[in-house]
Amino acid sequence: MSRSRIFRYDPVTDTVVETVRQQAAGRAKWPLELMSLAVHPSQIEEARERDRICGVPTEYTADGRPVMTGPGHYRRYRKANSVHFNNGYES
Repeated sequence: MSRSRIFRYDPVTDTVVETVRQQAAGRAKWPLELMSLAVHPSQIEEARERDRICGVPTEYTADGRPVMTGPGHYRRYRKANSVHFNNGYES
């Protein structure tokens, strides 16, 4: 956990005091299994071959979700499969 410095007013002592608030560490984002880009389990081998030919080798879970290994892999996968998000390919 990381710590951040917080200042607050203490009405009892009529002063500003420093407090420490604990912040939960962010969860690891990668690898990321995407339900929104999943294929039917019967199409996993076909999708794996298509991704390899496009230059973006991708593993799939047993239920058809592609596993993104990092932001670069995610970006290349979306571009290769013509998936467009409103905020563009650079997200």
